[in-house]
Amino acid sequence: MNKNFMLLVLALLTAILTSGCAHKSLSPSSLKTIDRPAIVLRMLGEPELSLSEQDADQVPRLRARINAFQMSERLRSALIHHLPNVEPWTDIMPSVEVATALDTLLVQDKAEAPRYELLTQKGSNTVLEIVVFRAGLHFNPKTKKTGFFLDGKARLFHINGSTLWKSPLSMDSTELESFPGLQPRELHHDEYFNALNDFLFRLTEAAGNELSADLPRGTKHETAAGLVGTDLDESSEDDDSSDL
Repeated sequence: MNKNFMLLVLALLTAILTSGCAHKSLSPSSLKTIDRPAIVLRMLGEPELSLSEQDADQVPRLRARINAFQMSERLRSALIHHLPNVEPWTDIMPSVEVATALDTLLVQDKAEAPRYELLTQKGSNTVLEIVVFRAGLHFNPKTKKTGFFLDGKARLFHINGSTLWKSPLSMDSTELESFPGLQPRELHHDEYFNALNDFLFRLTEAAGNELSADLPRGTKHETAAGLVGTDLDESSEDDDSSDL
């Protein structure tokens, strides 16, 4: 058999196996085994920023808008917003309590997973982990659009047991036909954060629906809806240093 053909078959099999393990559906019965879920976001770097040559002078101004912590908090809030207001999602551990339990409040390097077993001392037996490899705002030379992007993954697992659900968590708004593109020079304080929040809401919608399984939708989380667009956005446009 031709060597090149064998290599092609091997590559196809690898792709199939890889794609097969990239997603795992959530069984509705698994939700009954979850106690006080803890959401942990690990951004493996600061948000990236690359604009077109004509908008390059906007980079310093936009770079001051947001850091990894703020983006992770908005991502967390957007995901919670899509979850039903019923158990186990009504008993999510507060983010500050999670960070305190894991001692990650001042940890800058998120590459190494924290000691999740420490969360059991706070009554949690399950972690919803989101790992962000890359994220930011960029200009796509192929589509001639500027927009947000994120490349990551998510999984729900018992701390001392098996994985209940996992899925890629990736989107590039500049690749969407319905997305008209952002104008960097028009992205002032409110416009910037509104565009980012819209992107994160759209990014997390599918994951939120999957994590709902067959649970009744109920009402959206008031805490999540109140977080985005209020306390994280209170700084004025003239005080960009507060976003660093």
